[in-house]
Parts: sequence; structure tokens; C-alpha cells
Amino acid sequence: TVVKATASLDISPEEALKRLSQNATVPIKAEKRLPASINLSINGPAVSCKGSLNLEGLSARFPDIVLASKGKEDRLDFAFKIEQEKGLLIESADFMLGSSVLKIRTEPGLKYPGADIILLKSERFFLGDIGFALGEDGRKPSGLFAFDIKAPLPAGLLNIFRMENASGSPISPIIKEAVGRAEGSLISIPSGILPIPIEDGGFIVRFSEEGMKIDYAAFRTGKSNFSIKGDISRYKGIKCGITLLDGFLDMSDFTSLFAKETLDPDRAHDLPEDMDIEIKVAALRGLWRDVFFGPLAGNASVSEGMINITGLSGPAGSLEIDLQAAFRGKKSPRISISGTLKADGKPAGGVLSMAGFEPDHMEGPLSLSADFATHGDGTDDLLCHLSGEVDLEIGKGTIRKSHVLLSILRFLSIENIFSRPPPDLSREGLYFDGIQGAFMIDNGIISTEDLIMQSPVINVASTGSFDLATGTVKAEMVVQPFGTLDSIAGRIPLLGYILTGNDRTLVLYYFHVEGHLREPSVSYVPFKNLGSGAVGILHRLILTPRRILKKLSRTVRSMEDGRPLSPDEDPERVPLP
Repeated sequence: TVVKATASLDISPEEALKRLSQNATVPIKAEKRLPASINLSINGPAVSCKGSLNLEGLSARFPDIVLASKGKEDRLDFAFKIEQEKGLLIESADFMLGSSVLKIRTEPGLKYPGADIILLKSERFFLGDIGFALGEDGRKPSGLFAFDIKAPLPAGLLNIFRMENASGSPISPIIKEAVGRAEGSLISIPSGILPIPIEDGGFIVRFSEEGMKIDYAAFRTGKSNFSIKGDISRYKGIKCGITLLDGFLDMSDFTSLFAKETLDPDRAHDLPEDMDIEIKVAALRGLWRDVFFGPLAGNASVSEGMINITGLSGPAGSLEIDLQAAFRGKKSPRISISGTLKADGKPAGGVLSMAGFEPDHMEGPLSLSADFATHGDGTDDLLCHLSGEVDLEIGKGTIRKSHVLLSILRFLSIENIFSRPPPDLSREGLYFDGIQGAFMIDNGIISTEDLIMQSPVINVASTGSFDLATGTVKAEMVVQPFGTLDSIAGRIPLLGYILTGNDRTLVLYYFHVEGHLREPSVSYVPFKNLGSGAVGILHRLILTPRRILKKLSRTVRSMEDGRPLSPDEDPERVPLP
């Protein structure tokens, strides 16, 4: 016997789903009973039903996701049947939500007893039309999507509506074994959901039994943007290969990732051990402070709970870089970085700006070779554990700002050492013939024993150290001014005479420098007050062999002729204005 009925009534979707799911607690809520029209047909144990349901005020709340109807005209047109052997099958469920249309139907599953196959299709699906929100504070991503997806539901359709089985996302079991296609555009994800906010995102992906193929994916965050392609294979965990096609990385957009609270080990999470991701970087460009870098190329991987970056190399401002890095989640040390930096005749100002100095403080061609390595659990640790070596050489150039040299020049001017006034650093700059130095870095302390500057005005030899963590410097400087020797020979209390043998005389001054690098204190130390350590420095820098003497200017080398040449006696020296 077939029984047919037609009715218009107000129903409670929550109560209806409870009955269909055997009185399980369901996440569906309605502000009021919803008007519906139903055509019902009963043929023995088989039930068929068609109808329409107004969705105004309807919402669904999962542990991390909230969905809510937005408009008075939102409705569901449906047709389903219940058969004894096949259970509940949805012939059609068309959701009209604002400007979005979502079509759903199910088929009997053959792979698992009691399983369903769900089919979802939409040519226009806007997240704003369903009140999509994430997290406890209801952050709302946005985006426009189109998809045609087919996926098995081993536990059946109604199981995804059971609160006790909800895993945070009702679509996660669908995506896991889906086949079909999906596209997205105008995707925006506010901060607090991901480590960084996403803007103007888009993608084209295809799902198959083997996995997911990303034909294209791109997004922007702040001034940074990226585009990728790749493949994700289905296995126990996540296994994929991704190529970063191109991108622009503005480091200022990612400062929050390196904040102390972000790097706090107590707030860190271990990376999944079953994740195996290979990333190829094809052409990455970007900006760090005022320095542009790229294109950089290299490789990265995520496996065994660790992120590894290998061979990321290319231009960075005036430098050529080659970097390796590892990130370990909560395991200490969480961060390890090593690499090389090189420059060959590049503008000194560009290199110094990368270290935080003003680029116009110095001019001249700079060559540099550096190896470094560090590790730690946060930014402070990385500085404290930094080690390496640096060789530096700057050709003929000009220093336009230096608190230390300005203090020294002022002192020598007051003592009438110069036969001509020294230059005004702020306007003219201090010309130099060359600067050379070798540096060691040990646990965040940069030290040198032979930093040499040769100039037509003064020669400077320096030894000392700089603490990266505190920004403080402690150094000893030996200065050879080029006034006429006869004009200063009588000022013995202020001068030191170093005998090089056979009455060869070199006039030197000794200074102690200590304090913050930006503006340290500079004090003159009379030779009579020098300790044995300082005398050792003088011998090492000035008197010992040609290792250092070869680095000094032609004026210092002229000691072999008896004494340094004065400015008037050196025809190659450019006269100071």
C-alpha cells in the first residue's frame, strides 16, 4: 500500500536530525521552528520525501567552525528517500544561500558497509553567505569558491552531524579521499587563524585517488606575495612536493613569527612526524630592512618533525649568500642556521646598511668573505651562539660619519698635530686609501687583532671586540697622524716614540674605545701609562713583521727610508682642501 501526503508545517531541524540519527546530539540550532512544505510518499518500509525548508535563523556549530544562515530568503529544496537496505539517500539538496548555490546528493557506498558517497557541487559559493566563522572568537575568512567533488563517507552521512564525533571540521572526512576539482579566489584569512593573515588568495586544485594536484595557488600577506604548484600524495600522513614558482618576501610582514612570545618554547608545537614535504624554491625575491634580495633558489623539506632549508643561495643587496637552516618545533636547539656571505668590490654603504648602519656613513668598494653558524631556541640565543670568521677589505673611499674618528681628529687638532686642518667629516668626509681586517666570531663576540685603515690624514691600527647582544665595543687603537714630524717632535709628553732600529722613528698615539657602538667613549692614553698588554699590541700591529707592515699604507712602509713622509713630501697624496 502506498500512502501519500502533502503538508505545510513548521518544523525543528534539530529534532528532525535527532530522530534520523537515533537521538544523537546534533550541532544544528534554529532560532525558531522553520516553515516547510513537504510531499511524503510511504510504500511499505520505503519512504520518499520532497519539499522546501526556509533556513532563516538556522546555524550549525562544530568545535572550531560556525555556520549561520544570513538571509530571510535562504532555503533548502530537498528530495530524499529511506530504504531498508540502503538507508538514507539524498537525491537532491539544493541550498540557496544569498548569491550562493550548493548542490548535494548521496549514493550508496560500495567500499564499506553502511557507507555513503557524497557529491558536492557549486559554481558559486561565497563564505560570507553562510556566516562562516572559525575559532572561539569567531574570526571570519572570506572567499569565492567553485567545486565539483565526490568523496566517500565510511561512517555514513549522518555521522558528520554527531557532536560526539565532530572533529572540528565537517569537511575534513570529505577532503581526505575526495576526487574532483576545486577553485578559489578572493580568499582572505584574518590574523589569528594562521600564523600570518592571508589576502587575495586563489587556487586551482584537482583531486584523484592518488592525491591532490595543485595546478596553481597564490596568496598575499602585507607586501609579500607567493605563487606555488605541487602534488600531495595520499599515504599514512602528508607527503607532497611543492615548487615556489616566484614570490616577493617583505620580512617586515613576518616579524611576529620571530617575536619572543612566538618563539617561546612553552608555546611551541612539535611538527607532525608523519609529514614529508619537499619544497623547491625557484625564484624568491624580497626586502629586508632597506635591502632587496633575490632571486634566491634552493630547497626545503619538512620531515621527521623538522624543517630543513638547504642551499638557499643568490644575491642579497650587495652580498652573495648561501644559507642552510633547520627548525625543530619544541626540540632544542629549535633553530640552527649556517652559511656564507661574499661581496666583491660592492658599495660599502649597501653592505653596512644590512648590518643596521646608515648607508651614507661610508663610501668605497668593499670585498668580504664570511662563514658563520649559530643555533638556539630564540633570537637572543642565536646572537649568543653565533660563531664564524670574516675577512674584510675596502678600497679607496670616504668615511662620512664616525664618532670614534671624529673624537680622535678633534684631539689631534687641539694638539696642533696637523700642518693643515683635518677634514670636516660631516661635510667633506675622511678619505682613506684602504681598510683591511680579519675578524673572529665566538659566541656572539666579534673580535679582531689587525684592523687597519690607511689614510692621507692618519693611519689607524686597532684590536678589540664587539658584543652583538649588548651592542657594546671595547677596543684599543693606535693612530699615526701625518703632520710634519719636526712640528710635533717637541711635544714629547703627548707622543710616543717607537724605535724600529737604527734610529728610525714612528710617531704614534694610543686610544682606548669603550661603550655602545653608536657613540662609545674615546680616551687618549699617554704612552707612559701603557701597560705591558698595550705595548704588546703596539709591537704586534706596528713593529712585527711584514704581515702587518705590508697592510699599512705607502707612508708607513716608507719607514724603511728613515721616517714617515709628511703630506708635502708624498707627491701621490691628494691635497686636502
